[in-house]
Amino acid sequence: MKEKVKRWLTHNVLLKAIALTLAILTWLVFYSSEDPIIAAYFDLPVEVVNLEEFNRQGHYIAIENEKNLDNLNLQVSIKARTSVIERMRTMDPTAFIRVFVDVYEVDESGVDRLMVHYEDTSRDPSLRFEFNELKNKSYYDVVVDNSVTKEIEVRYEISGTPEEGYMYLKDDSNIQISPEVITLTGPSNQLENIEYGKVTIRVAGANANINKKGDIVLHEADGDVVKYSRDVIRASVSEGSVFVPIYMKKLVKIQPYVPGVAPEGYEYGRDVSLSVPEVEIFGPESVVNRISSIALPAVDISEMTQNYKETIDLNALLQELYKGEVRIVDEEKSTTELTFSIVKQESRIFEFDTSKDWITGNQNDWEISFVDEVIYVEVVGLPSDLSAVDPENITLSIALKEEDFVQGRHEVSIKVGGLENLTLKSDPVAKLNFVRKDIAENSGM
Repeated sequence: MKEKVKRWLTHNVLLKAIALTLAILTWLVFYSSEDPIIAAYFDLPVEVVNLEEFNRQGHYIAIENEKNLDNLNLQVSIKARTSVIERMRTMDPTAFIRVFVDVYEVDESGVDRLMVHYEDTSRDPSLRFEFNELKNKSYYDVVVDNSVTKEIEVRYEISGTPEEGYMYLKDDSNIQISPEVITLTGPSNQLENIEYGKVTIRVAGANANINKKGDIVLHEADGDVVKYSRDVIRASVSEGSVFVPIYMKKLVKIQPYVPGVAPEGYEYGRDVSLSVPEVEIFGPESVVNRISSIALPAVDISEMTQNYKETIDLNALLQELYKGEVRIVDEEKSTTELTFSIVKQESRIFEFDTSKDWITGNQNDWEISFVDEVIYVEVVGLPSDLSAVDPENITLSIALKEEDFVQGRHEVSIKVGGLENLTLKSDPVAKLNFVRKDIAENSGM
């Protein structure tokens, strides 16, 4: 039996070897058709090696078209069996691939290339793959610069509109920003274009003071925003706070005050006028709420003999009244002109026929008659008022009192009505004859 097996194994060895090889090749072809090699792509982060040490030494590196070295990513192409790729798709690609660049591989004095390295980090022998070299990025173009520092001003910008009835001032000296200056550290060729930082604060719908924080955005001199990487340009402070006072505003009337009486022979024209009769004011709500009008200083007319005109600085007046807490909204209306007239009086004499029945209070046992046929009444006032008087509207009346009933001729006072805006130069009187009826009858009168 052993001889037969030995003879079978040693007989036609070459033919048996060829048959075995063909069988293996046939199996490989069958296996490859069932599990072919394919290409696949995986997104992976790029590790930047030695960056912190590089920066500490006063150097900065920037990769062209990349804003932030912390967020570098590449799409890596590999080749492997279909079954291997399918397993890899269920895994974190960083478990079997490492992509990194080493900043110390560049020339520190200028523009150079930073090589991209790909490593197979898988410890599983069944995860066999190859990097698709022709489809993978091989380098980054970079710029290396020395570190400098620069101080820049921090400005503010306010957007939005407060609630109706409230306002803010764009150039209010009470607006506070902190910090006012920050220090930037980074490559000289990037810092030279940065002019200032700006914090934007919204006040939409506000009805109380605003105190908010916001990012400090870097700007060039022309106002364009600077796009930069925080790894490349570092600021001493990245946020700023802005305090914006929100003021209440209110429309109030201006009240003039003209006390006293004009000198004898002159009269106040009662025509006080203000070029700005009302203004909109603003200030702290607790103060503005208490203000219903702005009272102008008194202008005493007791010694005036001519027309009056004065320009009043309303802001200065408010400064005095409210210690600068209240101001005028529209600076063009911050002054008002106060005017009125002081006119020399004129007189006019009116005649009244005594035939009219003016007398009231007569007693039945007395006969009363006027001595004169005409009563003269002289009034004084403004020429315009005098010329406007209609004599028909002037009324005269005599109201007799008990003590007036004395036999004989004597004067009684006349009451004059309808003298609007006018005054009597002197109190008019009428001469009357008082005769008792029984005496008249006995005397034959």
